[in-house]
Amino acid sequence: MTAERSHLCHPLLDHTLCRTFNGNKTYVEVERPSIVATYNKYRYMGGVDLLDSFTDKYKFPMKSRRWYEYIFWHTIILAVINACLLYKWECSALKRPKQEILNRRQFQADLASALILDE
Repeated sequence: MTAERSHLCHPLLDHTLCRTFNGNKTYVEVERPSIVATYNKYRYMGGVDLLDSFTDKYKFPMKSRRWYEYIFWHTIILAVINACLLYKWECSALKRPKQEILNRRQFQADLASALILDE
């Protein structure tokens, strides 16, 4: 799939951008490949990048010599993050006030207590 998407842009066409250096207010022209511009425009991997950043941010230390345990817990973490994102999207669709929307830690704690305690 990545190989197919990399053929959307010509590899030799570059875009030039103006960038500043460390607040010096001096502008320097920098070239970037056209595939980077296409990636930024359409965000083909935006959801994957977002999910990876959430999993890296909210990892809990777990060591195991069994590879399948790591895959199991990683799948659980992904499911919790996806459920939290769905919860936030539903709350915004229902136009709930921001004070009523749970943050990720509160959502995770409520989810864990709902799964453990049979209410």
